[in-house]
Amino acid sequence: MKKEKPIVGIIAHREIRNGREYGGIYYNYIEAIKQSGGVPILIPPLLDADDQDQLLTLIDGLLIPGGGDVHPKFYQEPISRKCGAIDQELDEFEIHFIQRARERGCPLFGICRGMQVLNVAFGGSLYQDIEYYPRLDDRITHAQDRHRIPEHLPVHPVKIQVGSRIFEALDQEDVMVNSFHHQLIKDIAPGFVAVAASPDGIVEGIESTEDPLIIGVQWHPEKMYKQDPLQRKLFDFFIDYLDVRKQFNLRG
Repeated sequence: MKKEKPIVGIIAHREIRNGREYGGIYYNYIEAIKQSGGVPILIPPLLDADDQDQLLTLIDGLLIPGGGDVHPKFYQEPISRKCGAIDQELDEFEIHFIQRARERGCPLFGICRGMQVLNVAFGGSLYQDIEYYPRLDDRITHAQDRHRIPEHLPVHPVKIQVGSRIFEALDQEDVMVNSFHHQLIKDIAPGFVAVAASPDGIVEGIESTEDPLIIGVQWHPEKMYKQDPLQRKLFDFFIDYLDVRKQFNLRG
């Protein structure tokens, strides 16, 4: 009998193109999950609780992708002048869906905005723009798209905490990463710890201390994994973990 592969939900985003509304996501997320042995499915931002519960019975894990800014109201702040584009309906869906997923014991993997949403969903906060971060080192490139640096190229180092789940995945303490963000974590959510940081102290990785596997990274491994095998290890680690849970019927 052929073994079933883990099913990974990827939250889709809305986009307006030529006056028409589309739902989708950057294709490399889909490819990365597939290449590591998972079955990717897109989850539309449905707000109905019953729909969310039904979707959660289908998936073995959830990937929360990058995207726009999170509305500051979700961490009790007014919108600053540096805050970027917001989709409040998407924020509401992602936060509620992530919370429900955690209640069911579903493993979670957040990337860039996805890490930030994880942090906000469980009680953390964000700097609405990198300029508000007091220890910013202008010599470090945190938004390489502004400099037209190809997305797969690394632009700064990250120090990984030995013994963390992200270290377990990468088996390496010092990693070079790409970078595409202007927001960043301020206060880390209760029950979470920072396990990776850039040289100027910006949080580049978090994980839950209370759940078997909830992790997030600030960089974009899905943009790098084709050229850098090290970055694929994050997806391999996530899928391997889901596969073991599936084999032993440990779905929440």
